[in-house]
Formats: sequence, structure tokens, C-alpha cells
Amino acid sequence: MIEKSRQKKLPERRFPPRWKPPLHALIAFQAVARNLSFTKAAEELCLTHGAVSHRIKILEEQLGFPLFYRQHRVISLSRDGISLLDTVTRALSLLENACATKDRARKSSLRISTSPAFAANWLLGKLTQFQMMYPDIEIEMHASYELVDLEVDEIDVAIRYGDGNWGDLFCHRLLTDQLFPVCSPAYLQAKGLSAPHDLSRAVLLRYCREPWLPWFQAAGLIWPEPQTGPIFNDLGLVLEAALLSYGVALARSTIVEKSMAAGRLQKLFDVITPSRYAYYFVCPSNQIRRHETASFFEWIRSATLGKSQDVADPSW
Repeated sequence: MIEKSRQKKLPERRFPPRWKPPLHALIAFQAVARNLSFTKAAEELCLTHGAVSHRIKILEEQLGFPLFYRQHRVISLSRDGISLLDTVTRALSLLENACATKDRARKSSLRISTSPAFAANWLLGKLTQFQMMYPDIEIEMHASYELVDLEVDEIDVAIRYGDGNWGDLFCHRLLTDQLFPVCSPAYLQAKGLSAPHDLSRAVLLRYCREPWLPWFQAAGLIWPEPQTGPIFNDLGLVLEAALLSYGVALARSTIVEKSMAAGRLQKLFDVITPSRYAYYFVCPSNQIRRHETASFFEWIRSATLGKSQDVADPSW
């Protein structure tokens, strides 16, 4: 390291009360100090070596003290340079955070409430399409089986499974579903299930919001609602149990679409029955004209248009 006394003495400067060092020079200084290299700093800033050197020279002349010790091709920070680096780093960090905050503020948000099963098995797989179309709308997903009050809770839009009777709320039917039994290929092979009555030797997985009885009737089975077998309060858990070969699940068509396409679950018979409920887009009536809400509504309505078998999962 070269002693400070051997450095070229820079003239002292007096600055006006509101003098500020040029920002581009401070950025160059911080880059050189981090890399201890003019060449690497130039590459990082997409500048020439000469441009970076010029900015450092101007800054040193304006400050009246050297920022670096230079010896051959090796540089190190001077004592004043070390002191300034800490201040400049913190200042640039504050500026960066402030700009990031402003950028986030420019993005509008849309808070969506839906069930975990619908979010995981249908909505998330398609949401990238919406975000590509509307990059300035930031999605906040609230996945829960709890019923939200759209007039009170901080939720803009809900995708609800039910009969569509939600008072004065704006409500539009999106998806209906077909119900049918599914199980893993391993369970199917082990039990040899080839006709509906073969379910008598299978474990029927029960979901508290979806009775088996309507499907039994469609299949011509004069059976009561099952009273034994694992019972779940979450549709996602029912399907996970089926994937793990615990038994046969009564599935909704859209929820199992991905698992069936991947061969992880198999539809057992041709007998299907329509779900008594459907999925609805729901929001407060005064929100539907809001840009973010209207954009999401048009997108999801288009995404579900013409589907005969649709979404699945009772979250309300």
C-alpha cells in the first residue's frame, strides 16, 4: 500500500451550501470500491475503463481528497474512501429501495379468495396467462375453506362453490362438474374393479361435503350412504389418499384432470353424475367495474367458456 503522504495532494475545494456530488460518479465509486478494479466496475456499469476513471477523478477533485491508493495495477481504498464507501452504499441502497417501493405502488393489486383444491388444481395452472395479459395487476391469493365476507374482509373477488345464491353480490356461474369414482392404477389392479357393483369390496373414501348416494343412484346401486371408510374435510386430502391407494374417491372432473392426464388416477366406470353445485365468480356489485376486477372477470370467463365439465372443490 502506498502511504498517504506519497499521494498527489488535491486542491481543497469550497462547495456551495447545497452542493451535491454527481450521482453517476458516486455509483462509479461504489462499483470500483466493491470490485477493487476499474476494469470490473466498467464491465458492471457497461462503461469504458476511461469513463469510470474520469468519474472517479472528477469526484476526487470535487471532494478534495483521494479515494483510492494506486500502485501499478493494484488499487486499495484510502481511509477517506473507506469512510465514504459506507455512506454511499447506504444512500444508494435507500434510493434503490425507494424506487422499488414506487414501482410496487404503480402495480395495482387484486385479492382473490378461493379454496385450496381449486387454487392448486385449476386456477394456479392458468393464472400465468392472466399475468401475461395484465402484468401491472398483482395477484394476492387467499386460499381457505372459510367463508369470507366480501363487504367487510379485504377481499376483492371470490371463486365460490355453491348454488349461486349470494344475495346482492355480483355473481356469474363459471364451471360445473361431473362426479365419478377414481383410484390409483395399483389399487384398481389389486381390487379388479370392472363394474360399479365391484365397489362393494373397495374402501370408499368419504368427503364430508360430497355424498356418494347420488352417484350410487345413477349407477343403479341400491346402497345407502357409506358409514365406514376414511372421512376427510378437505377434497385435496381425499384425492391424495386415492393417489396413495387408500381406496376409491368420488372425484370432480376438473380437480382430477391433471392427475388423470398424468396416469396417476384412473376413472373407473362410464357412469357419471352432475354435481349439484357449481363454481361462481363473486364480488361486491360496486367492484365489478373496477379495472382490476373487470379484467380478471373477463379473463376467467373466457378461460371457462364452453367447458362442459369444470371446476371442483367445495370450499364454502
